[in-house]
Amino acid sequence: MIYDGVRKKVNELIIRCAESGELARNLLENFLRENNFGSSLRREITDYFYCGIRFYGLFSKDMENFSCEKAYNILESKNINSPSTLSEISGFNSPFAETVLKNVNDIRPFFYRAPMSIRVNTLKTTKDLLLDKLSEKYNVSPTSVSPFGITFNQHINVRQLNEFKKGYFEIQDEASQLTPLLLDIKPGEKILDFCAGTGGKALEISSLTFNTADIYIHDINENRIKKAVNRSKKTGAKVKKLKEGQYKFFDKVLVDAPCSGIGSMRRDADLPMRLDNNKLEKYTELQKNIFNKALPYVKPGGLIAYVTCSFLEQENEKQASTFLDNNHRLELVQACNILDNDISTKLKLQEFFRTSPACYGMDALFGTVFRVS
Repeated sequence: MIYDGVRKKVNELIIRCAESGELARNLLENFLRENNFGSSLRREITDYFYCGIRFYGLFSKDMENFSCEKAYNILESKNINSPSTLSEISGFNSPFAETVLKNVNDIRPFFYRAPMSIRVNTLKTTKDLLLDKLSEKYNVSPTSVSPFGITFNQHINVRQLNEFKKGYFEIQDEASQLTPLLLDIKPGEKILDFCAGTGGKALEISSLTFNTADIYIHDINENRIKKAVNRSKKTGAKVKKLKEGQYKFFDKVLVDAPCSGIGSMRRDADLPMRLDNNKLEKYTELQKNIFNKALPYVKPGGLIAYVTCSFLEQENEKQASTFLDNNHRLELVQACNILDNDISTKLKLQEFFRTSPACYGMDALFGTVFRVS
């Protein structure tokens, strides 16, 4: 039970997050670090804090009587089909709420906590061996669609596990585990992860191919590349930094583009507070620029995959159409013809790759693949 003094401080923290634009996770981590709470109270504070962020519309109306139980009861009792209703419940501003509702049938699944999924690093172990090991202590199960994922059916800090520290697995949503499969990678191929970040997708490609592919990484942020290289050492993955002038050098290029991230708002509860239509427009322009920069690296006959963590048409289908209109070298390849039939059937895929929390509890991701002539 969160006693009144602590509750008041957490309420102030929630308001600060909404008004200052500071990242929720940073505010909470600092707050917990500064106070010597027991583990049980820390969990309660964490749940309450993120619930207040997630339901900031309800919280701001009556913070003294706000509770997670009441918030979820309201969420399930309302038909959220208008921007004003969504704004009343969440931190979305009305114009962006309208954009969101135009692109999703039911927003409610995005308000629930996402499952904790991990991807097994097959360079160090197998899925079956790790599943058996983890099941001795934890409630775990195989992921429903990804062939190399495990889901924790309880909330624990997996970063503290020895298996994580030894590089036996990476923390990765099940949908994200599937996106490198869009490249249909073969041994010996040259692969470029163009927006590598800290290397999650590149490490997965290395694991999938047992280091038989020639993997390169690129990111505009050099610090991220350094982190990717350090992660590769722990996992046993072999990756290289992109060199200048390697145009038409790669068989496959992955563009995991910067985006609104709205498809993973279950993991970033404060995301609705930080998004608006102006930011969305900036993301779409950035995505076009990045795709156009990545395209020259693809060999004739090679593939380029464009992926976002979004369900918004502006970042997805419209971008795919724009890429095709502006590049005569591109031919759309249907996702269902690349991915394994079992995966395509479970996700009901056709020309595009799509996932949703309503389908096996995944984040909402989008992917499209083009062949380059």
